Amino acid sequence: MESERRTVRLAYQDRIADAATIIAVKKGFFEEEGLILKASVFTSGPACSEAIVSGAADIGTMGDTTGIIAVSNYQVKIVASHGGGEHRHRIIVRNGSGIKTISDLKGKRVAIKFGTSTYGGFLLFAEKNLDIDEINLVDMKPIDMPALLLREASMQ
Repeated sequence: MESERRTVRLAYQDRIADAATIIAVKKGFFEEEGLILKASVFTSGPACSEAIVSGAADIGTMGDTTGIIAVSNYQVKIVASHGGGEHRHRIIVRNGSGIKTISDLKGKRVAIKFGTSTYGGFLLFAEKNLDIDEINLVDMKPIDMPALLLREASMQ
């Protein structure tokens, strides 16, 4: 069937590095190219990877760490690269936390989504800037992080 060949199931993320994809979806660029788009928005690269591996999506976006993990473990391949850069990740702390420098993370909990490019970048950063064994890494979905920061701030 013609419509089945033209349908593309896209898994992408709600993050700044996916701005080109977000704009293309919102502006209808896929449809302008004659495609029927079925888009799903996720909050992490591992979720996009799971959608592709499970067959729920045909293509998807994810960071480099998740991409490498997917290529290493599953029958998927990387066909293009977009956005990014080594300075796209941020370490964010709540006001009043007392954390002003990287060394202040010693003994603290750091929420990060394991298996993401942010996680891989953080581990590389930690090799040069802090002792990873002196912090408590917590695997957390990005969507849950703002609420945790707010809750922690309200407890102070």
